[in-house]
Amino acid sequence: MDRDRAKNREDKARWDEFWGRDRDISKVYSNEERVYRNLTKLVDVRGKRVLEVGGGSGRDSLRLMEGGARCVIIDYALTPLELVRSQLKEGDRGPDLIC
Repeated sequence: MDRDRAKNREDKARWDEFWGRDRDISKVYSNEERVYRNLTKLVDVRGKRVLEVGGGSGRDSLRLMEGGARCVIIDYALTPLELVRSQLKEGDRGPDLIC
């Protein structure tokens, strides 16, 4: 059990360090809106509730919210959720964030 907790702390620290390196998400990866494009081919996202697990930068959820979805982002580490929050414009509700 103690070994599991130590590994969890190490994993969280690794992800916090990864997402804390550079706040410019365009340098982290580009998904070219693949998730949004493919999902909206299947369903109208307006008013739909979307859960993004391991949301990282939140790029997919933020784009889905622009299309009218209501999103919740769950991530293992706090730093990526802070990154999501930093991308919101003043007055934007944004997704629900859970760590």
